[in-house]
Amino acid sequence: RKIAFVFQSPLLMDMTVEQNVALGLKFRGAARQEIRERVHAWMKRLGVDSLSKRRAGQLSGGEAQRVSLARAFVLDPELILLDEPVSGLSEAEVEDLRQLLLRINSEKKIAMLVVEHNIPFVARLCRTLSVMGAGAIVAEGNPAQVISLPTVRQLYFGEDAAV
Repeated sequence: RKIAFVFQSPLLMDMTVEQNVALGLKFRGAARQEIRERVHAWMKRLGVDSLSKRRAGQLSGGEAQRVSLARAFVLDPELILLDEPVSGLSEAEVEDLRQLLLRINSEKKIAMLVVEHNIPFVARLCRTLSVMGAGAIVAEGNPAQVISLPTVRQLYFGEDAAV
């Protein structure tokens, strides 16, 4: 009950943004007033409060991802699992999301496990970076040190890439 997930492709129900964000709290039997307060607080924090009455199918990729994040964070998890959270987002949206996740982590102390192919994004987000290749961890540690390893550069940036 203290773990939340955000999938690569936002898995939103055919309902309004507000209803999607409230879904987990309703499943957990939270009181209406608590649901209302938490949902509105997280929608505002993630910048989707103006979309509250919009249907999920009418959202852009970035908006849908933020709604998915609101739905996860509203549950007050101790751990959040993020699967490719920046997939399909523009560079500006990627940076906005990185800043947002850093702020939330700093304020709420929520542990985040991020699976992401965008190594520069995740290296600027995390304190510990684990890089996998061929199904095994090939490097782990401080992001700056890990990203400078020849094995990691070759795997993710091409043999001669400068990172």
